[in-house]
Amino acid sequence: MAPVLPYRRLHFVNEGAVRQAHAIGYFPVVDSDDPSMDEGYVDFTRTVPVSRKLLRGPYASMSEPARRILRWKLAQFYAFRNQSVDDEITAAVGKAITAVHAVTDNKNRLIVELELDHGEDSLKLRHEPRTTDVPAGRGRGR
Repeated sequence: MAPVLPYRRLHFVNEGAVRQAHAIGYFPVVDSDDPSMDEGYVDFTRTVPVSRKLLRGPYASMSEPARRILRWKLAQFYAFRNQSVDDEITAAVGKAITAVHAVTDNKNRLIVELELDHGEDSLKLRHEPRTTDVPAGRGRGR
């Protein structure tokens, strides 16, 4: 379960792609006659597990085609996620960050190592650099 967010909160993905259910990790919520349900989108990175028994009202009344699309979008999203990283992050929840070390490796990737609970555990995060170089043969202008 995740909150329905207004489209104005989208920053890293095209609104049209989300509205057409083309963006991975998002699900569009169309305008409804139900006053408790606003138009917007669901960001799957903000989901939390919920028992089916708790689903009532507009959540339980989706049409069968909408449910099929939602199931497909969830399967697509989780197929692209790296579950091992999720497990590491989940294991780190509740632990205190006691030191932070940031370095770049030989491939120019930023590596941030978080020391947890005074060295009892650690979590390494890697960021791939954005490429700003123009590939050979694709010079700008003529």
